[in-house]
Amino acid sequence: MSQASFEFEFEYRAMPFRVWVDAETEQGNVAHMHGMIGIMPFTGDGASLRQDMLAVMDFANRFLPFELSAPVGKEIALHTRLEMAAAPTPATVLAAAIERLAEAKRVLDLVNALQPARRSQASHDASTKAA
Repeated sequence: MSQASFEFEFEYRAMPFRVWVDAETEQGNVAHMHGMIGIMPFTGDGASLRQDMLAVMDFANRFLPFELSAPVGKEIALHTRLEMAAAPTPATVLAAAIERLAEAKRVLDLVNALQPARRSQASHDASTKAA
């Protein structure tokens, strides 16, 4: 039985995530998850804020099963491979994504807490308009 390619998107705490299985290029039972989880503080936002974010990213990259990256002046991205025991189906991939988010919760909380005021204000403005 051949593996099917598929993808889906969801939001977790206003962070957009995309999960996909590419049967044509992947070997084995693997899916990928990518999310934009915050913005990298500039030094002008506070040197300690930026240094703290870099420390969180360094810890996550060294000890947790996902990678955080932030090109200069860009959003912080989370990327991870979701490896499964059997061929991926939408249900098993969703379950693996939820499990990985549970592993990432503390890091996501720290990234959220270290967001500069300009991001916090924009989020507040958006939620006020939606209400």
